[in-house]
Amino acid sequence: MRLLYVCNEYPPAPHGGIGTFVRTLGQHLAAMGHSVTVVGLDPGARSPSRESDNGVTVFRFPHRYTWLKAPKIGRYHLSPAFILQRMYLSHTVARIARDCKADLVESYDWSGPLWSKPHVPLVVRFHGANTAHQQYRGLKPSPLLRFLERRNVAMADALVSVSKHIGDVTLRALDITNTSFRVIYNGVDTELFRPMETSNDGAEVLYVGSVSRRKGVLELLRCFPMIAQKVPEAKLTFVGRVPAKGVDRQLLDETLASSPASARQAVTFVGVVPHTHLPSWYARARVAVFPSHAEAFGLTIVEAMACGAAVVVTNKASGPEIVEDGVSGLLAHASDPQ
Repeated sequence: MRLLYVCNEYPPAPHGGIGTFVRTLGQHLAAMGHSVTVVGLDPGARSPSRESDNGVTVFRFPHRYTWLKAPKIGRYHLSPAFILQRMYLSHTVARIARDCKADLVESYDWSGPLWSKPHVPLVVRFHGANTAHQQYRGLKPSPLLRFLERRNVAMADALVSVSKHIGDVTLRALDITNTSFRVIYNGVDTELFRPMETSNDGAEVLYVGSVSRRKGVLELLRCFPMIAQKVPEAKLTFVGRVPAKGVDRQLLDETLASSPASARQAVTFVGVVPHTHLPSWYARARVAVFPSHAEAFGLTIVEAMACGAAVVVTNKASGPEIVEDGVSGLLAHASDPQ
């Protein structure tokens, strides 16, 4: 098949789980003999570019209309650039889909990246829409983003969700009824993520992911002194992007400051590491902990499990779809440090 993916965060552009997922899937589909193309807007691009990434053809285009001022209404900046960017991306996707004779285009739900449907069948994959995440937090979503996300779901020929949980939450948040989706869990490169012969650190608790409130890191920090009291040699390591400012940074600093000095000194923030280096971190950890309050699909959980790491996972969101409590890991309540 000739497949085209819409992805505005294809690595090495700033990315999260969606970018990692598209790259992993795209490279494996290309290795199977399929033609795979990725099209996206890259905030770091200064001019259009085309490259090959292990068989995947990647088109990157710079953001346009950034000069447009965005008036702030409530908590949101409502700029016409929101719409114009999506029109530009949709036109570009349609053009490249024609040029590469794509059989299928796949996009995602977050922020509703497309304004119009391409001329070939469109699949929209639920990774957790902005509207769904706002519902998690008990906040009112941006009317514009909700409109764009609903529009993308409505134009899809088929819907796929990375978990049953996030599929149900997304449709409920977008107030869409009489619509079905198919669950296809995210995959992991088991040639990269596999058990390794390395010295295990018998006292390291490892967290991998963005360091944010939504990911449950404050609760993890609050429970660590209890661990350190029982296991004095224990240490807590965070691998992932740490906020430099904002509310998340303030709460992180406050939580650390309230911890006993002995526990605080055993906490290390490594920052972002290359994706290919993560297996060695999982292999050396005594236990990997993922206490997220809201997770469409915990890709890092499955990566850790593929490396043979023991895992503790939130019993909320998609956690119970990944881990069977007491069998393949432990489920714990993310809001309860104890």
